[in-house]
Amino acid sequence: MALRKKITAAEYAALADPIKAEYAADGDGFALQVDGGDDAAGLRKALDAERKAKRDADAELARLRDEFKDLDPEAAREALKQKHELEEAKLLKAGDVDQIVAKRTEALMRDYENMIAAAKRTEDELRKTLDATNEDLSKRVIDGALMDAFTKAGGRSSASEDVILRGRQVYRMKDGKPVPMRGDEVIYGKDAGNPMSPEEWVASLSQTAPHLFEPSGGGGAENRRNGGGGGSFVLTREQARNPQAYAAMKERAAKAGQQVEIQPQ
Repeated sequence: MALRKKITAAEYAALADPIKAEYAADGDGFALQVDGGDDAAGLRKALDAERKAKRDADAELARLRDEFKDLDPEAAREALKQKHELEEAKLLKAGDVDQIVAKRTEALMRDYENMIAAAKRTEDELRKTLDATNEDLSKRVIDGALMDAFTKAGGRSSASEDVILRGRQVYRMKDGKPVPMRGDEVIYGKDAGNPMSPEEWVASLSQTAPHLFEPSGGGGAENRRNGGGGGSFVLTREQARNPQAYAAMKERAAKAGQQVEIQPQ
């Protein structure tokens, strides 16, 4: 604590007794007393007093810690309980029932307030956990729908992260489903009565960002990619390295009773 020549009454009240002795009343506040007009000597004297007060406080704290280091919390609570019971017994003997009621009411209110505060903390923690879980689940559902549509449309596996980031700017979870939104307005697809599906959105990307998709390999190759004509579901090696793309294609192939083929280098 820096020692100033003049302090307020409130600052004076907060000082340790040895330091208070170095100050004297001066108008509305207190002024530091110096010896023989020597400010430096007075400041040194006050500083020594402050240091001694701190040493004494540290020594007392160490003594208390050593004295109560083996204190059993349960035994302490039991001792407090017995103390309160003794106090109540004295009050009863003195016929002071009103004070007993007041003390018990105060204790009950304190316990009630502590319980409310603990419940509020628990509620806040649960709400944060629930919000984080819902956010993570929403991302997983939206990402899965986008990746499935993107893989079906022949998207490049190296562009998956780009597509997911774009899609998260458009889709939100609403009524348990990914719904495209522009602000608070739903974006509708070709069917004006239904929100634009992830497949429609991905199809629009093929027009505005064709670099995100594999080049067309002709009708036959496209037919095989879509699992038509009795052919296999085909993935490039780059697509196969993406776990989400590979899992989506494998699921489609299993439903069609076909195999997933990975194109050679």
